[in-house]
Amino acid sequence: MASSFPQAQLAYELHASRPDFLPEDWSDTDQQIFESLLLPSPSSSSLADSRKRVSVEEKRMKHREVQRRFMQRKKEMLAGVKKSIIALEKQVAVLKLSSEREALETENKALEHEADAKASRPSVSTLDALEMIFQQEAKAVEQQFTPFTVQQWQEIVCQTMHSVDAILTQEAMKASGMNVMGWSDRRLVENTSVKFTLHKAFPHICAERIWNITWQRLTTDSYASFFSPSLFIRKHLLQKVCDDAIIIYRVICYPQTGRVSRAIEVISRVRREHDFVYFDRTLDLPDVKERVYATDIWTQSLTVLRFMPSDPNRPEVGCVVQYGGNYVNIPEGGVKYWLMEVLFLVLRFESSLISPMFSLGN
Repeated sequence: MASSFPQAQLAYELHASRPDFLPEDWSDTDQQIFESLLLPSPSSSSLADSRKRVSVEEKRMKHREVQRRFMQRKKEMLAGVKKSIIALEKQVAVLKLSSEREALETENKALEHEADAKASRPSVSTLDALEMIFQQEAKAVEQQFTPFTVQQWQEIVCQTMHSVDAILTQEAMKASGMNVMGWSDRRLVENTSVKFTLHKAFPHICAERIWNITWQRLTTDSYASFFSPSLFIRKHLLQKVCDDAIIIYRVICYPQTGRVSRAIEVISRVRREHDFVYFDRTLDLPDVKERVYATDIWTQSLTVLRFMPSDPNRPEVGCVVQYGGNYVNIPEGGVKYWLMEVLFLVLRFESSLISPMFSLGN
């Protein structure tokens, strides 16, 4: 607000230096009236200042309104851009799906033509085809295989028997509580590998006799009879090391999954002081594997059959049979299936090699 001090000072100066042309009876009241007519009033000055201030505030408000509208338009523009991007991404996804669909349709037509072409050829049964493949692989393996020396063989036997004792006596294996027809088990499962042992007592058989019968059956063509009839199983003799040991090339095909398992196996029997052992273990021979050019699984396993006389003083009567092993790289989810197959295997072994303790009369 404008101050009235300058006006008062001006009035004083006018009164102090009153000119001579003023009447002698000029009073202070006349002076005040004169000043009020000539000088601007304080109220008019304040009004002008207030108008100026109102004008500045209006400009600021208008400026803020312009900024607000600008930001609003900018937000609306960004929202529109985002919507456009989402719409374009959807269009791109649709185009990709259309392209993939066309590619799949083209591939499907090509496969249909290939299937029709194969159907027009002379049909070959799956069994014959597998047999042909096995014979070709067996020849390739035999050409690449190098026979083992006696010293190499003795080293393998020592290593294997050490592993056999470790598996059959391993304390980490736990009993599952299973008891099927007298067979009870202990097992240790780690991811895709499993160690196991099953045992059963047979009071009426001789340990050495069943050991010899097992050897005769498992080293001949009867080898496949212990497995499920649905499996395609073939073996090819690579080397007869001695009367108690052979090396074979073995193939098992699983028709349900189409998976093929291959292995170079050592089959041997060992007579010890207190027991008779039969073992079947795989050999890791990289040169032979490369020669076969097979991308399927190569089995890594150790299987053991141990026959112990129930009474060392009377070995001809009574025997405890122990079946165990160590299997690694079992396909994911296949451990339980393989343990079930092992149980069926020992039941087939018992039914085919061990005579029943009783029989029905005529």
